Amino acid sequence: ILNIGTASDRVSIAENVAINLQQGGKININNGSVILNNAVTRDTLGGADIWQGDINTSAGGSLILDSFSHDTTTGSYTQNGGSLVLQGNSNLAMSDAASSITGGTVDIQTGNTLSVSNGSSIGGNTTTNAAGELNIGNNGSITGGTTNVSGTMNVNNGGTVSGGTTNVTGTMNVGEGGSVTNGTTNVSGNMTVADGGTISGGTTNVNNGGQLNVSGNINGSANTIIASGGTVNVNGGTIDTTGKTDIQNGSTLN
Repeated sequence: ILNIGTASDRVSIAENVAINLQQGGKININNGSVILNNAVTRDTLGGADIWQGDINTSAGGSLILDSFSHDTTTGSYTQNGGSLVLQGNSNLAMSDAASSITGGTVDIQTGNTLSVSNGSSIGGNTTTNAAGELNIGNNGSITGGTTNVSGTMNVNNGGTVSGGTTNVTGTMNVGEGGSVTNGTTNVSGNMTVADGGTISGGTTNVNNGGQLNVSGNINGSANTIIASGGTVNVNGGTIDTTGKTDIQNGSTLN
C-alpha cells in the first residue's frame, strides 16, 4: 500500500519512472498527484505504467491519466474527493461495481473517453466536465452531482442518469435501453431521445438555441418540458403531456 498523505508527507514520482501497481496493491492519493502514462515513449526508460491494483483518490489528491488506457476489471478506482483527469487520448472503463466516484471533480478532456458500466457509478456531489466522450451503459449510472457536457454523452443499454443537474452545450444521446429520471437537464446544445430511450420525471429545459429530438418516449406524468426559445422535434416518438409541458413564446415544436 502506498499512501500519499499530507503536504508534509508526499511521494514524488519523477517523470520517467514507471509505476507498476500489481494485483492486490493499492495507492491512496490523499494529497499530491499520480500521473499514469503508457505511451510508447516511456518504453525506452523502464517501460509503461501498469495498473492492476486499487487506486483511491481523496480530497486534495489527483489522478491524471495521460495517454493511458485502463479497464477497472484489472484494478478498481474509487474517488470520494480530489480529481480525476483524462488527457492525451486516454480511455478509462469503469466496469465493475467496486469502482465508484462519489465526490470531487472529473475532467474528460477533448479526445478522451470515460465509460461507466457493470454497476460502477458517478454520484454524490461530483462535478463531471465532459469535453470528450462520456458513456453510461450496461447498469452503469450517474446519481446526482453536476454533469457538464460540452462534448458527447451517451446513455444506453441499461445506463441511467438520475437526479442532479445535467448541462448540455454539446450533444447528449439517450439511446435504446437508456433512461434519464428525475433531476434537471438543461439543453443549450443538442439532445436526442432515440427509439427505446426514455425520460421520466424531473425537469427538461430546452433553452434558446437548444434542440430536443424525440423518437423515443418522454413520460410527462412527472416531467416538465420547458422550451424557452429552443426547438423540440417529435418524429416517431411520444411526449406525454399528462403533467406540465410548456412550449413558450419564441420556441418551435415540430
